[in-house]
Amino acid sequence: MFFRLQSLYLFIAALCIAANFGLLPFWNFTVPVPNRAAEQLSLYGFQRFGMNAQGSASALFILFNALAVIAAALCLIGIFLYTNRRLQQQVIGAATMVSILTVLCAVAAALSLRGRVAGPETAVAQMPGAGLFFILVAVLLQWLARRGVKGDDKIANAYKRL
Repeated sequence: MFFRLQSLYLFIAALCIAANFGLLPFWNFTVPVPNRAAEQLSLYGFQRFGMNAQGSASALFILFNALAVIAAALCLIGIFLYTNRRLQQQVIGAATMVSILTVLCAVAAALSLRGRVAGPETAVAQMPGAGLFFILVAVLLQWLARRGVKGDDKIANAYKRL
């Protein structure tokens, strides 16, 4: 019973989360530059953009990267727990919570990096990137997977009564 719809949901959710690691930006900045066109900066997971002058990364940026890795790993682990549906539901629920925390850390890290992008008097336009929306899609896919596992559990328990 490895090839079930919820396994596909979890695999796509892991891919959506992993897309933040250098493929899709999770936050975009537009910095006005005098006498030139505005400069576009994009924030990806696992890059040096979140570093300060001493070379250490912001704690929120490190936390975002760690939570994204954990969320993707929990999705992949949840695929292989198809023999223990109760444990699979718990792992998928934990992956959902970690994904939500990942979104919150991404927003907090991006807002804290705003001051590093330009000075306090410079108006910096910022907006979420595609990567952040992909994490939200991953949360939806995790919810669908958990619902599918609950449905399988109901079917299995109904057959046990017969």
